[in-house]
Amino acid sequence: MKHWATIAWGIWHARNKYCFDEIQARPEFILRGTTTLLHEYQTLVANQKTRIWSSLIPAKIKSFIWKISNSFSCALCNDEAETNSHLFLECSFAQSVWLQTQFWNGLWLPQPIIDAMEAALNNLNSADFDTLCIACWMIWNCRNKLIFENKAPSSKDLWARAELYRLEFMEVQQKQTRVAEVQNMKWQPPISDSIHKLNLAISQSKKNTSVGFGFLVRNNKGDVLAASCRRLQQNLNPLCTAAIVMRLALLFCQNTSFYKVMVECNFAELVNLLNSDRICCLEAAWIVEDIGLIRDSFSFISFHSILLRCNHAALALANAAKENEEVIV
Repeated sequence: MKHWATIAWGIWHARNKYCFDEIQARPEFILRGTTTLLHEYQTLVANQKTRIWSSLIPAKIKSFIWKISNSFSCALCNDEAETNSHLFLECSFAQSVWLQTQFWNGLWLPQPIIDAMEAALNNLNSADFDTLCIACWMIWNCRNKLIFENKAPSSKDLWARAELYRLEFMEVQQKQTRVAEVQNMKWQPPISDSIHKLNLAISQSKKNTSVGFGFLVRNNKGDVLAASCRRLQQNLNPLCTAAIVMRLALLFCQNTSFYKVMVECNFAELVNLLNSDRICCLEAAWIVEDIGLIRDSFSFISFHSILLRCNHAALALANAAKENEEVIV
């Protein structure tokens, strides 16, 4: 058996040596053969493309068959085989993108894509790495649009477009987070068992100058211990109206013996005034000053601005008072 293997090897070697000598002597044969092979390959690819994309199968299967049938030549440069490392690192199209960055030198050395990504993770900050991932995705999209839609790819400002995409995505994510946080917000109990929470709200009438207001006191379990609502005939600015309601609410707490309270309302401007040392020179100055005198009688009091959606109970009282003239206590 070993003898016949030796003979076979000798015949194969002699044959290939003969072919090599012939090509060296007549190089035009290799050029003609290469041209023929290239033409046949291009014809084969064109026929495959027509046949595959006209098939009556789902698009995702067409895409799969096309990819596994045409994974040899890089669509963006047509120079080398399309491997992941070539497409995203070595291809002239990809390199024109990376040259737009500040970290090209030393990062994308000739290496497999997995090693390049590891180097990026170790050397880039999170923002640059995120932009890098988006740029790779955009290169892949350029490749797909060229193959499937025959759209010429453009690497101009692709890195800048990837950076803009990252910033816009972050903004959308932050907005969605804020919306989710607001939607999930609800009334929270006071910080201590000995402290009660006073919530107050105003409901403005659209037909006339009257407003309805309501306030209620709850303990840390959410139980309503006292509540009141009323309609006022006032023709004052919103800050004055809010200050009057705040004054009445604090007097209500005094009369019902609640001297440790956290006050919550959606009167942001008034809350800012009460929590600052600024001297109020507005029309509501005398009311704000009176509130300051009343607050001194409390052993604990704090003022907080909250969203109206977290103040449903007080708002319901205010809406009820807006529709009725009598006081409800």
